[in-house]
Amino acid sequence: MLRFFAYALSMLLLYVTEASFIYALPHPLSSIPIVLVVSIFLYQYKMQRTQLWWFIGFGFFLDLLGVSISPFEIFSHAIAACVLYFLAERVFTNRSYYGMAATSIVVIFFLCCFRLVVWGVLSVVDATWFSLHELVVFHLWSAFFSSILFLFVVPIYLRCFARTKAYVARVLQL
Repeated sequence: MLRFFAYALSMLLLYVTEASFIYALPHPLSSIPIVLVVSIFLYQYKMQRTQLWWFIGFGFFLDLLGVSISPFEIFSHAIAACVLYFLAERVFTNRSYYGMAATSIVVIFFLCCFRLVVWGVLSVVDATWFSLHELVVFHLWSAFFSSILFLFVVPIYLRCFARTKAYVARVLQL
């Protein structure tokens, strides 16, 4: 139970970091998808199946706070989680950088497509204006940053948690 609360607290901290700090950065840096990268890494590399629900929860968190780039983020994140599940289970290998980077690029593509559909429907129904160029450029930067971010997430995780696991194993053996 303690492990669940620690995990939930770390995911909430990650949600808040992306929603408050990352979104406040200047244009290209505001599209860094930290939650997506961590979700893909934990799902593909660590085989944590519950990570899909945490990713969908991030969509709910964005809708709850109203800080997302499009409305109905929970639905776009649910579709992206389904795409992530399919790609991780059927298409790409789970232990390679290229598999995780390709998964993130395809998931971002589906997020972009769903957000375009939502904004298209809203522009027809409510005469809401949106910039197609800005939305596509945001997702292109997001795909670029997610690919680059995997170069840092995997080694940091392996370095930090390999030492922690070895230390805990030594302490428990005493």
